[in-house]
Amino acid sequence: MQVYSILVAVDQKYYDNWAISLFESIHFYVPWLKIRCHVVNPINLKKLPFVDYTTEIIKFENEDSRLAYLQAARFLAVSKLPTTECILTLDADTICCKKFTKDDFIKLFNKQYISQKDKKPDRWLCGFISFGNNNFRYEYARLLNADPIPTWKFGRDQKVLSKMRDNYSFVPTESKWLSFGKNGRNSIFLTLKGDQKDTNKYLKIYRDFKKLSMNKKL
Repeated sequence: MQVYSILVAVDQKYYDNWAISLFESIHFYVPWLKIRCHVVNPINLKKLPFVDYTTEIIKFENEDSRLAYLQAARFLAVSKLPTTECILTLDADTICCKKFTKDDFIKLFNKQYISQKDKKPDRWLCGFISFGNNNFRYEYARLLNADPIPTWKFGRDQKVLSKMRDNYSFVPTESKWLSFGKNGRNSIFLTLKGDQKDTNKYLKIYRDFKKLSMNKKL
């Protein structure tokens, strides 16, 4: 049976600061959608009843490998699930801005949709990747794991992804689905990249959408 879901992987800090709000906004707008969360080194994890959780405890030898692993953790988690489950992975610092239909969501898995930086057309980002019925999830995890974790550096997930573009037909994610920092109320998801997470200009937009879903919930 084909299953469709969204998966996010975080540490405890990102879970508390970002993931809970993302999950609550998704559940508000699309309550039919399966939500998965993988937490690395959880501490007093406050679980939401509509989210399926997996966890792992891992000791890191250095800060570079810790950050690189946290970036890649969602893709390693996806690789442990069968291709009968189509999965969309998102950055935790994302918010759902509007509802969408199951038919629209299913269409995401007809191709290998991946977010892309407009000003750098060769730079494929990792904040929005659809994993369908092919072996992409397993190959991605295999390449990520090709080197010992202590040697991993920040941005490993993007570097490995770029090496795969010749073997898989990457398709840029439509603006209908994702926008960065700013949102003209046309995108389903809004995400914050880099220092946008610390900039009031962008945080206000994010918080307005967060407040909107919370107010409607109340």
